[in-house]
Amino acid sequence: MRNKLIKKVNNHKVLSTAARYLTAMRITWYGFRLALGVYNFNKTIAVLKQINRRKRIIQGISGIPKFYRIGKRFYYELYTPGFPSPAFNKFFKTELRKNIIGIRDTERIQNVVLSITGKCPLNCEHCFEWERLGEDEALSSIELSAISRSLQDAGASIIQISGGEPLERFLDACSLARESSVNTDFWLLTSGFGLDHLKASLLKHAGYTGVNIGLDHWDPLMHNNFRGDNNSFRWVQEAAKNTVESGLVLALSLCITREFVNRGNLEKYLELARDLNASFVQILEPRATGRYRGKDVSLLEDQRKLISDFYLAVNNETRYRNYPAITYHGRFQRSHGCLGAANRFMYIDTIGDAHACPFCQDTTGNVLQERFQTILQKTREKGCSLFKEYQE
Repeated sequence: MRNKLIKKVNNHKVLSTAARYLTAMRITWYGFRLALGVYNFNKTIAVLKQINRRKRIIQGISGIPKFYRIGKRFYYELYTPGFPSPAFNKFFKTELRKNIIGIRDTERIQNVVLSITGKCPLNCEHCFEWERLGEDEALSSIELSAISRSLQDAGASIIQISGGEPLERFLDACSLARESSVNTDFWLLTSGFGLDHLKASLLKHAGYTGVNIGLDHWDPLMHNNFRGDNNSFRWVQEAAKNTVESGLVLALSLCITREFVNRGNLEKYLELARDLNASFVQILEPRATGRYRGKDVSLLEDQRKLISDFYLAVNNETRYRNYPAITYHGRFQRSHGCLGAANRFMYIDTIGDAHACPFCQDTTGNVLQERFQTILQKTREKGCSLFKEYQE
């Protein structure tokens, strides 16, 4: 009976309606038990209803979300750890503190991008690390480990290892996950360049949860031009295949430009993402920073609306049930404020400087020189440079 509840689409396990309902009930029951550790019965019911209502309003997703089963875990959001897992427990408990108790929790952070290198074999049009690209490594393996531990001690349930191209420090990338607590999921943010089957298997063995690959067009020539390398698209395909075959979760990140934005391109991109067996697609708007500094790259208002409408359709309509779920930060940021600036998310660059996000270049301190909790507080006080503060 259990196998009948799962539809296999291009080797990608997407839960059917019945399976989604049962999995959602299972997660709800589990969250109920965790909340009972904080509240009485009646308060717990009210709290869970409030969380679900807030998620529906903010995300615009009605009903039971999409679920993907990879290994023994179920995934329904890109930035929520898979269920069941110690990382999911850690994430949920922190959300209880942030959403319900009403405190400004300066001791906890949910998600951090940690850049471990400025080296990269590509020449990407949108690189936000352009000013530091190719510089000698500033952080030793020991320093990276110390930073990783401080992030986990501060509550991070997800750490995303980035660059440059983090595969340029592959052994260090593996060591960070291998040394980590089971309470934290590790993801690799990569161009895919050089991610062969052996490296993907070693990432899985080291303890990685998933790989997020930058894919900026469905057309190979357009993607290669954007990345400045004629082999980039081929490596994305190879890396995606190796990621899935190694039992890792696959996500794709699209830096969406004005020239790309139309419904046809979005549909073709989503088709390709499904064919690559991706569980998630993340749409990132270009920002005038890094190599784009001083350029007019912001999307137009009607383009943002088109993307927002596509996001809602893919995540809500039955005809897209067997496609990857979409994350579109711009929609959320404009309507409800930024989750960066150490509210739930922040960025640590290649020299250990902390930022509100990869696109906010003003630092709020160095994690090797100050207490991380102090930096969290300063980052929250400074806030996001573009969007309003997120309101609980």
